[in-house]
Amino acid sequence: MPGPVALYEIKALWNGFTGSPGYSTFFFDSSIAGSSSAHHVQTFFESQKNALPGVVTIQVQNSGFLVDAASGHQVGVWNESTITPTTGTDHNGFNGTAGYTVNWRTDALSPKGRQIQGRTFMVPASASCFDVTTGRLSDAFHTVIQAAADTLISAVPGALCVYTRPTTKTSNDGVAHPVSLARVAREGQFLTSRRQ
Repeated sequence: MPGPVALYEIKALWNGFTGSPGYSTFFFDSSIAGSSSAHHVQTFFESQKNALPGVVTIQVQNSGFLVDAASGHQVGVWNESTITPTTGTDHNGFNGTAGYTVNWRTDALSPKGRQIQGRTFMVPASASCFDVTTGRLSDAFHTVIQAAADTLISAVPGALCVYTRPTTKTSNDGVAHPVSLARVAREGQFLTSRRQ
């Protein structure tokens, strides 16, 4: 399926802990996303602030580049109003490289027949998120995080995308795949790179 002509590239910067800064990147189809996509991303993080250590701040950028999906080239800029940073509220300890993952699934398949999906690594997360017996996300936190992900998808249906970049710098085979559903993994996630 052809990707949209242009994508909003939205970055969220993580700070306040050892290993920071880091960032999470989101893509939205600009033809249907409207003018509040970055604010929707901020709502996604804000809904999870109880799962984040108190030292963590996440600043969703209120401006960025428009990216041509096919070529991957920057073709313009976008701007929104000021966005308030999200600050974690938990103070019960954390591991700076440990957290959880939100998987963004699409209905598209790769040339090898695998489902195309993206991931947002919520790292670091508070130790309070995890069940002390199983080491997995607790039921209560899992419910909250899943709801945050579902809300981001439904804010503008079909707008949030997983972006498959062009195979070379000169090719035009990049495709943006609409996210159809989210799955929050129960298992913890260890992160070694701050670029998502």
